[in-house]
Amino acid sequence: MVWVGFLSSVVAASAAVAAAGGGNVDDTCPVEREEASALQVVAQTLGQTGGNCMPGCSECAGNQFACTCPTNCNQKCYKPVRCGNRGLKTDGHCTPFYFRPDMFPNCQGTAPYFGSGAIVPTGEYQVYKTSNPDQKWVVHACDHAGIQTDCKGDIGYLEYFSGHTKDYGCPIGVQGIDHNSCSFKHPAGVMFGQYSCGWWRAYDNGWDASALKFVGKTFKCNLPGGRQPIPPKSNCYYPGTAVTEGGLMGPPGGNSWFSQLVYALRNCKRCTQWEGALKNPFTDNPKYSTFFMGTVMPWVCNVHPNGGAEYVFPYTVKKDPNHGNKYIDCYCDNEPAAGRTDHPLEPSWHMGLLYCALVKNSKFMDCVLITFEKGDWSKAKCTLYECGGYSKTTDVFQLTRDDWHNW
Repeated sequence: MVWVGFLSSVVAASAAVAAAGGGNVDDTCPVEREEASALQVVAQTLGQTGGNCMPGCSECAGNQFACTCPTNCNQKCYKPVRCGNRGLKTDGHCTPFYFRPDMFPNCQGTAPYFGSGAIVPTGEYQVYKTSNPDQKWVVHACDHAGIQTDCKGDIGYLEYFSGHTKDYGCPIGVQGIDHNSCSFKHPAGVMFGQYSCGWWRAYDNGWDASALKFVGKTFKCNLPGGRQPIPPKSNCYYPGTAVTEGGLMGPPGGNSWFSQLVYALRNCKRCTQWEGALKNPFTDNPKYSTFFMGTVMPWVCNVHPNGGAEYVFPYTVKKDPNHGNKYIDCYCDNEPAAGRTDHPLEPSWHMGLLYCALVKNSKFMDCVLITFEKGDWSKAKCTLYECGGYSKTTDVFQLTRDDWHNW
């Protein structure tokens, strides 16, 4: 997937996707199964061991791998609440599935992650518009949006919408192999041809909201020349706070591909600063009060490869007859391009990196979108800390506080 032009489509070739057909798989499913699927870790364990439900919980009819439980049985997602089908103005927080998990009931304690609520108040979400009326960005802060299959993700969720009412289909593939962008049916009941999603963080200084944080906030250290590789774990820099706290580049559990993307971030076309896209370009400018970093990836729907993961009980409650009748799992595709077993892990090249800064005493942010191309990237070159690839920046544009209007 390639972002084409100024904040363009997250569907690489809409005609090809439309031809693949399949439609969107996120249709409303029975309440008991949605609430059961919120117990993802429990369900996954049951699927691997063939055990029974937790004490006090009963199995869903017709599904031996999921359990439906009262609140006091929920050990992973605390109070899954059904939502959806009431329009975006009512259910804008109900995304990307038909329930809100309340995975982190003390989420408001993470307010420092969100720039003290300047971009969006903690516990709420905020719609931002661009100059294109068919494009909106939505920033969520602890409103319990953004659940992922591992029952996490509902702290700082970030969404990009375009193609209002369009449906280009959803070709089903295999996780770690296929990265086909899908159209997205918002649980509120609205279709979008192009949808991308991920996570964000914001701070009161641009260094925390950058890919790399340099020691002493200075470049008077042993760094190579501009646009040259930077060895990981040097005594000169470490990953930015947004990267480490937000998990913005790659799945958890040792599956981050951040180090393999450093060279491409440094090698940024049209970036004017010496550090390329490693640094939030608005850093240290007194015009701004809060600094933002977010990453978004296309929405994809795949089945899991053979093994333990194939027992995951996805929230779609749909199966694909073309892939052994396995469950279809939909998610923001931050998976390594060549899967989790092919090391060093290859970055997700269809990611968009959004750098912004809130203008003081205003309702808008200045932003740039960083996109990526694989180019000459190779695993062999990673041994020299110069994996290859490159990035490219847009011109500065504005995101202004808005609402859903007639969407």
